[in-house]
Amino acid sequence: MRFWVVDDDAVYRRTTEQALRARGCEVQVFAEASACVVALSDGAAWPEAILVDSVMPVIDGLRLTAMIRALPRGAEPVIWVVSAEPGRTAQQHLDAGADGFSPKPFDVQEMIVRCATAAARRARPLEGTTRVEAAVLFADLRGFTSFSNRHDPETVVDILSGITTGFVQAVEETGGWIDKILGDGVIALFGVPRPHPQPVLAAARAACNFQRASREFFRSSVLLAGRKGLEGVGCGLTHGEVVAGRMGPPGRQIYTAIGSPMNLAARIQGVAAAGETLLGPAAFERLAGRLPCGPSRQTEIKGFGTITVRPLAAG
Repeated sequence: MRFWVVDDDAVYRRTTEQALRARGCEVQVFAEASACVVALSDGAAWPEAILVDSVMPVIDGLRLTAMIRALPRGAEPVIWVVSAEPGRTAQQHLDAGADGFSPKPFDVQEMIVRCATAAARRARPLEGTTRVEAAVLFADLRGFTSFSNRHDPETVVDILSGITTGFVQAVEETGGWIDKILGDGVIALFGVPRPHPQPVLAAARAACNFQRASREFFRSSVLLAGRKGLEGVGCGLTHGEVVAGRMGPPGRQIYTAIGSPMNLAARIQGVAAAGETLLGPAAFERLAGRLPCGPSRQTEIKGFGTITVRPLAAG
């Protein structure tokens, strides 16, 4: 696999290059973001993946990501942002077009696998739409609105970045796709745009891992020291047929999915308690016996009537 490494830290640049080469990768390194942009614009052989340091002088990782995506071929390479400050602007980088975000130090072999997976996903044509069965995981941060009204925007953004970083990592580690990051809400798909042998199980494991990561963040984050109001994360997990593909007006199309499972996941997470992941009927049917679940309960869901939900006991 062909990597470019863009990092102003000479030690990280050298050690990352050596580790990638030792695993059979082709590597080109850049000490400045501007040199990377020039190389891309001059017709050099493009890499399959670009590792971008988040914090760099003049052009930082966020701006470099946006600049690459704005190039005529900018949608081709995987862009993976790394940072010595875990959680730093993760959401902004993803919104700018990054495929992932990892704290330093990172496991090089794991990074290769993640980038290879993302590269295969980018190489797959996503034109048009198709009907497909998928698992949908919707997570929402409880108490966010009142909390954000009482604290400065910079603090709120940093806290959201820390929490959404945990969600992204949990989803990508289990083979899911980040569909949307909606401020204090996040949506992931399993089974699209690439097939997954066990989408519901993967989504359930992602939810468990995310709940654990969120609890640890709430417990240990210095950003939350002395600040009260955030109550935890509620999740809804559903399964069913969706229409997936590129949607939206010309020039603004994104890959996403629509359908009843998307709507139901949002509704179910709305009735989940902080720290709880609720399964819809179809999701539980496919998960039964694979992970422990709590007792069922009847819940009135707007637009769906009374349905049976079950909480995941794991995580």
